[in-house]
Amino acid sequence: MARQTIYSATRNRFFRTKPMGAAEFRTEQDYFLERRWLINRSVHGWGVVAGYKLDGPRKPREDCDPNDAADKKNQAVTLGAGLAFDRRGRELLLCASTTLTEKNTFLVDPNHPSETRSLKHAAPGRYVLRAHYAEQAFGDSLAAAQCGCDDMEKSFVCETVIFSVSHLCCYEPCPCAESECEHHCGCCDDSCACGGRGPHACLCHWIADTPVSCESRALCAWKGFRIDPCDAVPLACITIERSTNPCEPVIITCIDDDCGPRRLVKNNDLLYELARGCDLTRIEWISWGRWHRNPERMPWPEFRALCGLAPTNEPDHKSVLTKLTVRFSGPVKQDTVTPDCFAVRFVVTHEDTGWSESRVAEIVAVVAHAPLSGDPVGTTRQVTLAVDPLWHNEVSAHASKFRREGATVEIDIYGDYILDCNGQSIDANAKGFALREMPDGKTPQPSGNGTPGGTFLSVFRIDPRTQQQALEYRGTTP
Repeated sequence: MARQTIYSATRNRFFRTKPMGAAEFRTEQDYFLERRWLINRSVHGWGVVAGYKLDGPRKPREDCDPNDAADKKNQAVTLGAGLAFDRRGRELLLCASTTLTEKNTFLVDPNHPSETRSLKHAAPGRYVLRAHYAEQAFGDSLAAAQCGCDDMEKSFVCETVIFSVSHLCCYEPCPCAESECEHHCGCCDDSCACGGRGPHACLCHWIADTPVSCESRALCAWKGFRIDPCDAVPLACITIERSTNPCEPVIITCIDDDCGPRRLVKNNDLLYELARGCDLTRIEWISWGRWHRNPERMPWPEFRALCGLAPTNEPDHKSVLTKLTVRFSGPVKQDTVTPDCFAVRFVVTHEDTGWSESRVAEIVAVVAHAPLSGDPVGTTRQVTLAVDPLWHNEVSAHASKFRREGATVEIDIYGDYILDCNGQSIDANAKGFALREMPDGKTPQPSGNGTPGGTFLSVFRIDPRTQQQALEYRGTTP
């Protein structure tokens, strides 16, 4: 496969009576193609823009039935329509769903990436699936001036997509497209800081050090297509096994990971969604939402119910399960939702000075509710707090300041500590009256300001217990 470096910086200059032949038209077309590809790779970058969704048997999760996985083992793997840019800026446009077969997929030897082999030579194991830009000439044509004994020419070129698989070693993990930050910013003067962008000098240096790619490679022949075997867009990690079917000697039996290996093109819509934090998990509901930031005081009976049932006299009773429940908009990892993710404080007046003082209720446990159907194992969407029995007795005691004077309650939820199923801190930032249940019955707004982490602070006040409430509670005269 002979290769050459080409780049078209030449364009036609038109004038009257200029003869236009195949070379001139080819120069015209090459110029605009190369300039378009230059803009694609320099401005947009390379990777998957949209689509290329894989459908087929997947790696079973821990909570999946192995029999279900076995039933799907013989399903063909298909790729949905999609758009991607390769490193040269060429568009990989797939307009219809495609099944991966020996006719459109070849094997790449990692030691010789420029060579192609038939897919039937693939040994059982794990592979990286990649997509390649491809061209296929079609439409036979013979010039009228020729004698008729010359080779037929093709009138058109169809741009399409071809796929390849490259073997992974036994212990080699599926590659991740996201890399560590490659840029480092030095110290510069702040003469341009007033321009509205603090790290302007950093961005200037990064752009100045970015190389300009001015070359392209010629395509190689493969089964009637012209492709670049060394330039591809990773799509997924898959598992291949041998088959007893002579017409289909190898089959793709499992899609291991169709997200991690993909490099993504960050288009404007995608960046806008990220700026709004659409990928973040938020606090969706709190059981005391009716009173959150409510100017009215919570009645004592309702607060008493919120604190949970009175502890038993059993010696091993170490906690009291309250009705302080928090629900998240998505699954969060259970092992990250621990007592130190919450703080419950009661602000009361000091006995002598009249100053306010804060009393902290000890959170001794966080009880996670069962995950919803389809959520990963080890996750939850709702938790309830459990407190120390001594604190509960203090609240219920006859001389308790809470019962005699009421209090202001402050509940903190530390979002930096709680991770969602993707390992990202939840967006717990307080925002106006978010999570407060309004009288009109509308769904309360979730927490968050579009950034991971943050603290949600809920404040409400409770009324002291009245004499009538004491009579109703005890069922006796005072």
